[in-house]
Amino acid sequence: MAFDLKSRIPKVLKRDLNTPALVIAGGKLAVTFARDAYLLMGGVIDRREFRGRTGAKRGSSAGTAASATAGAAAGTLLPGVGNIIGAFAGGLFGSMGGQFVGRAIADYLEPNLDPDIKMKSKKDAPKDKSKSNGVDHSAP
Repeated sequence: MAFDLKSRIPKVLKRDLNTPALVIAGGKLAVTFARDAYLLMGGVIDRREFRGRTGAKRGSSAGTAASATAGAAAGTLLPGVGNIIGAFAGGLFGSMGGQFVGRAIADYLEPNLDPDIKMKSKKDAPKDKSKSNGVDHSAP
């Protein structure tokens, strides 16, 4: 007897997983990921920037979905257009916040993901400070 996944998914999830918005969001994420992968292979961006962009896009998608839901729920307090305005505002702010958090997480995890960064240490960094307009401001 083969494992049947369709019989184990509740009806509510079956209905929600067949929405056009989910297909559009997944397609958008796939297209932007493929575009960034093309830029990475072409040498336009490096691996760190690729991971940052990917993290930002994933965070933006998650933030949009979560905040639009929360905004729509909060918007029900205002009868009529409150639900729509709340979902729009929540989705907008969630997208921006999710993008920031996604990039921050990608930057935080970068040393663990890239072996080249692990080999470099702060001791190898140059000791001299950058000099603006050629004048050394650290001298007494």
